[in-house]
Amino acid sequence: MSTIRSVAAAVVVALVFVALSAAPAQAQGEISFVIGALVGGDFEALIAADDISLTTNFKNAPLYGARLGWFGYPLGIEGSLVYSPSGLSGDLQESLLTIDTRVIYMEANLVLVILPGPVSPYVTGGLGLHSFDFKANVEQIDRTFDLGEVNKLGYNFGGGLKFNLSRISIRAEVRDHITKFTDADFGFDPSIGDALGFAIDQTLHNLEISGSVGIRF
Repeated sequence: MSTIRSVAAAVVVALVFVALSAAPAQAQGEISFVIGALVGGDFEALIAADDISLTTNFKNAPLYGARLGWFGYPLGIEGSLVYSPSGLSGDLQESLLTIDTRVIYMEANLVLVILPGPVSPYVTGGLGLHSFDFKANVEQIDRTFDLGEVNKLGYNFGGGLKFNLSRISIRAEVRDHITKFTDADFGFDPSIGDALGFAIDQTLHNLEISGSVGIRF
């Protein structure tokens, strides 16, 4: 896992470096502070067996972070680091086992500004490191178990509105973070996963709805 994390982190750092070094001279730098939520999600897609009951309960998981970028028209580039203490969680087998997952997204994005002006709609897409730290809590014995950390190279896309107020900006954004999981990510032999009813070879969508305040420099 450490090797995957190192490679993914190196890819993100390289992308951010290349993107920032290629920023046009007319572009303005901007740092934004982000707050929002991870909603929707499809954690139950990781469970294939009909006799396993899973209830997702992360519809209002908080999200915090920061973004640093350079913006012109029509293109901008941006690196981001966002964190959710419980961005992926659920109750398994009628609350017998509660899974709670810390989520970190470290990504580099290209931003396409559709219209310039005081109110600017935009679309964005990119890729980077998606880090998940899984923990399980068994309420009957009041014990928490560390299920391990999974680090993947994932991607995202989305869009939003940016309100430009002199040196301050306000943004409202929706972004889908997409991560592909396989049995190997969890150290499962595929035959064991099939026997237990787990279908880990799945694509996970975590939808971010966020707002941010930016300062230009």
